[in-house]
Amino acid sequence: MDRYIRFVLKRPIFILVVFSVITVILSFGIFKLQFDTTISTFMPQNDPEYKFYTKAKEIYGDCDTFVILSVTHKNLMEYKTFNNINNLLIDIEEFMDYNPERETGRINQLNQLLSEQSLTGNGLLLAFNHDPAFQRLIARKIDKIGGGTGILSKRVKEKLTSEVAAANELKARQMIDEIISPFTMKDIIGEDDMLETIRLIDTDQNGQRIIPKTDADFQTFIQKLHRNPLFEKGIYATDAQGNITDLGIIIRFQDIADSDPIAREILQIVDSHKELDITPQGEPIIYIWVNNYMQQDLIRLVPLVMLVAIIIFFLNFKSVRGVLLPFVTLSMATVWILGLMGILGCKITTVGISIPILMIAVGSSYGIHILNQYYADYDLITIEGKAKGLQDAMAHISTTV
Repeated sequence: MDRYIRFVLKRPIFILVVFSVITVILSFGIFKLQFDTTISTFMPQNDPEYKFYTKAKEIYGDCDTFVILSVTHKNLMEYKTFNNINNLLIDIEEFMDYNPERETGRINQLNQLLSEQSLTGNGLLLAFNHDPAFQRLIARKIDKIGGGTGILSKRVKEKLTSEVAAANELKARQMIDEIISPFTMKDIIGEDDMLETIRLIDTDQNGQRIIPKTDADFQTFIQKLHRNPLFEKGIYATDAQGNITDLGIIIRFQDIADSDPIAREILQIVDSHKELDITPQGEPIIYIWVNNYMQQDLIRLVPLVMLVAIIIFFLNFKSVRGVLLPFVTLSMATVWILGLMGILGCKITTVGISIPILMIAVGSSYGIHILNQYYADYDLITIEGKAKGLQDAMAHISTTV
């Protein structure tokens, strides 16, 4: 430790420059930070309980792979509502049934339109009137990046291109295995010793769903739902009087390690269908909410704890130097920790979110120790000279630190 202290005192400018450069480099790693809120982060992989947990998932299925949407509306059994629910399903099915040729054509047309200088958001959407599903995707992405309906800037165009490309890549991965809903389910009926499968909602020759329009159509649909008791509390729910109040959409993912991207896309689709009252559920959705809360906590708590540390520094030293020096040190330490985690790919867990706060708490006490020792030995430093006096003072407190 004495050798290190001497090295620092002999080359203070060099050390400060090196530390500043390292801080700047590591600061870019903060933008690469990832969060992991899955259950596996709470338990060691070789723990018997965790092994039992994974074995149970293999036998009975993994609840992490399901997202459930509860869809309702004050006028549920109407054509307009059913058409909106059908559009919701089509938007989700886009990420299950991947068509490379169709997607390539869409992106080529989009790129051609984005090359126009005075293109507006409304103009771009109108150009895809023939392709409502892709039109809704573009509308979602424009809304996400804040593009608006006016003339699209170069920055917005670049972001839009990136967002659509990412969505296309997600479609190509085909992460959705199955969608179970009243619009996609089939039932089995038996007549004359013959079993036959029927759709709850029929399709035309192009495979498009034929949405009920008249009261008679809806009564037929309701009768089909009531025919099979397994459908109740599965793909529809009723009130105390037996009236259907909610329709369920169950989305099952493929057996994938990370369902976060597709779950976030589904949440984005759900948020875009504001004409429906949709309640998303399932562990992938809960993970996203926890993830978002963790990020908000990190953004809110770190500045708050820093402010508390600054107040403590001021109460201890009552000088600009006594506040500024430990504050800079704490800031650099926080940047180093978070930056390294981002660069090395170490994800922040639900427990690990406390790391920056603990770093500031512990680091502030170190700062107080060192600076207090400097002030306590100020007379000694004056007598012995700056280099020798600082070395003796820091050597003394280094044991404690």
